[in-house]
Formats: sequence, structure tokens, C-alpha cells
Amino acid sequence: MIQNWFSKGSAIAFLLIGLLALGRPFHTAHACTPTSATNPGPPPIQYTIQDKVTLAPIVLGGTVIALNSGLTAQVEVHRYFKGDGPAIIPVMHYGIGSMCQAPLMLGGPVIIFASQWNTGDYGAYYFNGIATAPATEDTIHQIIEAAGQQPIVPNATFTPTAASAIPPFEGAGQEDDVSSILELCLMSFLPLAMGIIVVKRRINS
Repeated sequence: MIQNWFSKGSAIAFLLIGLLALGRPFHTAHACTPTSATNPGPPPIQYTIQDKVTLAPIVLGGTVIALNSGLTAQVEVHRYFKGDGPAIIPVMHYGIGSMCQAPLMLGGPVIIFASQWNTGDYGAYYFNGIATAPATEDTIHQIIEAAGQQPIVPNATFTPTAASAIPPFEGAGQEDDVSSILELCLMSFLPLAMGIIVVKRRINS
């Protein structure tokens, strides 16, 4: 009697869990994103364009011409607003939110805040998880005023070396979305399926 009651209770519990999971909105949690319930933390600093230009060692405008798994970008530089460098550079440290980084998409133009790690190696310079800005006329005007230098057009004859050349990756930025969908399906339907199996076994026994 107790065993029958326990089996029925387990089936009902699995069914309820599955139904609740289906009806609950799904949100992706990032380890570097504080929540009000667990770790609200101080409010993020609101950086102005002038702040970003002052803090970032390199500010440039360009077009993303290739991506390597969404983590490293090959950028064709149109103008250096702060600093100077070659016409085509690799910029590293892009990624997904769960890695406390931000994605970068093919195309442009886009404003990129960066720093130089080693000779020929550049890294994204983040402000509240963002390392780029839209290349609007107003933003460019603010950047030029804050930089205190006239934009520098790089040497267009520069050719990247084999080490810095990055093969294009067409699926960049889609892997995180796919994994989130798979996680949602697993969390939603597994308890429901287990509950159905238990109920069928009870009916057949």
C-alpha cells in the first residue's frame, strides 16, 4: 500500500515539475551578472564617451572582416582616433555573456575600444561588459574631441602575417543560443517524460 502511494506520488511530482518548467519563463544566468536576490552589488558606473576614450589606450573605427569562433576578430581599421597602428589588426577577448565578454559581429563600421597586449596583438577594452560603440556622427565627434588628436588613417598597404590572419567562422555567436535552447528542452520535458513513464507503468502493472 505504501509502495503504491509512493509510486503515484512520484508520478504526480514529476508531472507537476514538468508542467511548472514549461510554464516558467526561461532566462540564461551569467556568472558575472549580479542579481538583486543574491548579489546586487553597487550600481554599474555610467561611462561617458569621454571616459571611455580617456581610459582605453586605443580607440579606432573599422569593419570586422573575419571572426574566429566569435572570440577573436580581424578588423580593417578605417581610422585611429586614439593611438596608431596597422590597417588590419586581430582583436581578441570577444565572447559570450557567460564568459563575461561580449560578441562582435561581422560588418561595420563600428567603434572599438582596445589595448595592445604585445606587438601585433590587441585585446578588447571593456566598460560594463561592452567594448564597442555605434559609429554615429555624434559619437565620432565626441571621440575626436576627447582624444585631442586628429584621426589617423593607417597604412593601407599593410598585409597581416600568417600568425595574425584569422580564418572566417560563419557560425560565430550562434553556439550559445543553441546550447540555451537545448538546456530549456532538457529542463522542461525530462521531468514531464519521466512522470508519463511512471504513470504508464502503474497502469500496465
